[in-house]
Amino acid sequence: MKRWSLVVAVLLVAGAFAAVALAAKTNITLKNPQFGVYTGKATSSDNACKRKRKVTVRHDQDGDGYDRRDFKIGTDRTNRRGVYRVNGNQAPTGDQIAAKVAKRTLDDGTVCRADTATAPAGAGPTIPGY
Repeated sequence: MKRWSLVVAVLLVAGAFAAVALAAKTNITLKNPQFGVYTGKATSSDNACKRKRKVTVRHDQDGDGYDRRDFKIGTDRTNRRGVYRVNGNQAPTGDQIAAKVAKRTLDDGTVCRADTATAPAGAGPTIPGY
């Protein structure tokens, strides 16, 4: 009976270690270089965490960072280098914009962590005569 108890205990401990998934930190950048265009890049120590990540850009109307109450400008998926580009409505100059890269779990169990970034909205277009 003691032998079976030992076997069960070893299996439980091994199962607990196997259930612990690897986590990879992700960082995201955000720029608004021209009217209605939002660009950035997701970087990670795990190259697989750069690709096919969903990025959502929002107009941070209340200045508290990224949250679901803010107006959604658009979404995109990162390319193999982690680069994304969202085209959408231009946030007013001086306001803040925010981007979030969503958490993703890879087939091997690695968890690519979510991250957010904020930046000032860029200047609107220059219109001659105004």
